[in-house]
Amino acid sequence: MKKKIAIIGAGISGLSLAWYLEKYAGNKVEVSIYEASNRVGGFVHTISENGFLFEQGPHSWRCENFSSPLDELIEDVSLSQDIVEASLDSKIRYIYYNKKLQKLPSSIFSLWKSPFKGMMFKAICKDLFTRKGRLEDESIYNFISRRLGVDIAETFFDPLASGIYAGDISKLSMLSTFPILKAHENTHGSLIWAAFANRKKRIKKTIRTLKKGMQSLTDKLACHLQGNIELESDFHKLEFLNSKIILHINERKVEVDHIFLAIPANNLLSIFKQQSEKMASLFEEIPSNRLAVVNIGYNENVLKYKGFGYLVPSNEQQDILGVIWDSSAFPEQSASQNETRLSVMIGGGHCKNFPADNKEAIDMALRGVRSHLNIDQMPDAICVKIIQNAIPQYNVGHSESLKAIEAEIKALSPKITLLCNSFYGISLNDSVGYAKKIAYEYCCSHAV
Repeated sequence: MKKKIAIIGAGISGLSLAWYLEKYAGNKVEVSIYEASNRVGGFVHTISENGFLFEQGPHSWRCENFSSPLDELIEDVSLSQDIVEASLDSKIRYIYYNKKLQKLPSSIFSLWKSPFKGMMFKAICKDLFTRKGRLEDESIYNFISRRLGVDIAETFFDPLASGIYAGDISKLSMLSTFPILKAHENTHGSLIWAAFANRKKRIKKTIRTLKKGMQSLTDKLACHLQGNIELESDFHKLEFLNSKIILHINERKVEVDHIFLAIPANNLLSIFKQQSEKMASLFEEIPSNRLAVVNIGYNENVLKYKGFGYLVPSNEQQDILGVIWDSSAFPEQSASQNETRLSVMIGGGHCKNFPADNKEAIDMALRGVRSHLNIDQMPDAICVKIIQNAIPQYNVGHSESLKAIEAEIKALSPKITLLCNSFYGISLNDSVGYAKKIAYEYCCSHAV
């Protein structure tokens, strides 16, 4: 008899999980996906406005040595021909520092001409003479300022964490966000010695996207899945009956053998509060920050810079987190050679003036590009997406919270499995890789 499996959430986690369950188990499983919104893809969202391709969610993914979980999935669904490598110009990155854009050094030679050389020299000396930390987990700010100095923490890691997590480095966990640096300290006692020890390990890192946008992957997955995808299906209650799980979806009950929850922690609060106050409080320990994405398009080349874009340290007291120069990084996605596409990010852990509506977000974005990039003319296309619970925050203690959540879930029922970027990594690669892992483990443990 087929195992009846329910997946809650049709984002990249839920869709890739369904794909791998069907790949490994074939017709031994009956998979149904229930999505509360009216579209698949979750935060992956590509739109077209006046001929411009805009990403309102993830723009790209990182690939090492021509392989990644996302690359494997893209090959599986026959989309490899649509992969686009970031331009050579995209290797150029900037930081808005001391009220102007400063190019980040890309080599030891460019460092000596950089305004950051004094800061970097002090950081190297500090790291070499700093003892290994004793805490199992600490904030990014504590770790980096302890090893490399406050200037490095505030000038580089603050905007880096904003760019990835839209978070506050005084709260974000080093262990859960940059585990490789934590491991380097534990293994080598120094980040500099770790870099020296690993200097011969040549890893080719590239940034990739899809020519028609990231949503072309989630759309393709949805079309190729054998199971049902039910949109506007609100999952709001969970019950247990003998060996079965009963899901309350809209006004009906659905009986399944296993449920995979591929939705953020904040969406699970009300569900599990009915089962356990402790579990609900654990989900509250994984908050999400707000983010506004303002996509701007011009029918001519108005950008005087080449590169991937820039980030803004919070101590610069600006309205925006940074800007991705989409047309420079991925020119293959442009309708013409002359167009300019920008994605302005607003919000995050340090934001004190989050836009109240689309108009205010547009005003903030246009002020930012006018001040930082000297672009005065009005755009030919502009779109806004305001996301109230955009990026999960892996704050200090996240790994312990996750262990406690897993224990509570297991005690409640072995037929419930969590995934999604609230728990096991926020990137697209993290989501796809974890979905593949748990699909394989489920099929092996249930002999399907």
